[in-house]
Amino acid sequence: MNAQLQFQLPDEEREFLLASRAQLMSSVLHDIDQELRNYLKYENPEYFKTAEELAQYIRQQYTIPALNQINPDV
Repeated sequence: MNAQLQFQLPDEEREFLLASRAQLMSSVLHDIDQELRNYLKYENPEYFKTAEELAQYIRQQYTIPALNQINPDV
């Protein structure tokens, strides 16, 4: 089985970047899931004191760097 994606560049550049970096996003989702799992499993008060701290950590460590790799102009 073969599959081929075609994009009209530069008009569909964002769509191309999303499709070509899907493996990166899958990896980021896995890493976020592991962080959340550890937070829920161990509930160490020194780990994160609030859900807001956890959310900020995840954004800084995972989502913002990944999104910058997908589209550095944003």
